[in-house]
Amino acid sequence: MPGEVSALCSNATLYRAVSGALHNGGVRTTENARVQVLIDYPVGWALQRVEGARALDCVVATDNPCPEYRLVLLDHAVRQILPLHPFNELAQRLVYADENRQQGSPSPMSALTPTERAVLHYAALGMRNREIGAVRGVSVGTVKNVLSRVYLKLGISGRVDASNYYFGRWHLVRSAPDATMESA
Repeated sequence: MPGEVSALCSNATLYRAVSGALHNGGVRTTENARVQVLIDYPVGWALQRVEGARALDCVVATDNPCPEYRLVLLDHAVRQILPLHPFNELAQRLVYADENRQQGSPSPMSALTPTERAVLHYAALGMRNREIGAVRGVSVGTVKNVLSRVYLKLGISGRVDASNYYFGRWHLVRSAPDATMESA
């Protein structure tokens, strides 16, 4: 890493804390840097921003352990997914990733098929079955069947739990995720 990154965050206080930690670690934040770091706070914010980011020069710092969420980020050509906390180690991780020419994070393991992951993604974003069906080109019945399989595989009991699971709020999920859902 050339010693500078462009950091983006939705929260000014968190941005200052992360920028300070990066600076203390020898990485300067500037608007025109080659590498763009998206600070995923609140969880899901980076997902909204990643489509407009520069592919392969985008790093996401998140604490979301959900493998399906991380796979969607990687599908959008995010170069690296790094843990957000502790802040004081973020600069070190960025430098290490660049020095070792890591061009991507290891793929997280998911119990879901690509279709199930896509439907989970849309459901977690709050889309109705009819809307998901229209986007995916399938019937509402198919969407319901896929969601039933998702709930069964993840051990959750509905859309609210699916959204909480997807956005890393596992402490709010009524049926706790099991070991198959650990982050990679």
